[in-house]
Amino acid sequence: PKPRLNISIKGEAGPATVFISNLDTEASPEDVKTCFKQFGAIKACTLLYDHNGKASGHAEVTYSTKVAAEEAAAKLNNALADGRRLTVRLMPQTASQTQNLAPFAASALGASRKPRKHRRAGGRMDLD
Repeated sequence: PKPRLNISIKGEAGPATVFISNLDTEASPEDVKTCFKQFGAIKACTLLYDHNGKASGHAEVTYSTKVAAEEAAAKLNNALADGRRLTVRLMPQTASQTQNLAPFAASALGASRKPRKHRRAGGRMDLD
């Protein structure tokens, strides 16, 4: 018999990542987490930096579930934050795994700790 529906199940539960653009460069990882946690449990929050270590105004927030990420993107895309219009997009699963969007980044999970002295793939700086 011919299948009735063509659906995707793989990856639908999560985790899932949203990419945020046009953030105030003074926003901290904790500021971003505080704003975005209303949609669900956050596994990671990463601010992106340029090659000089200056905040780029971009961030990635990884939610435990895809539903939470979709809701964040739907409700906060085009929202005004600190006088700036945000762009919030759900990242394709493969893009969030091969992240190569900025040379340096700091994770909000453990943001109060000192950075390790090494870099991992993608040129991101981890905070532990």
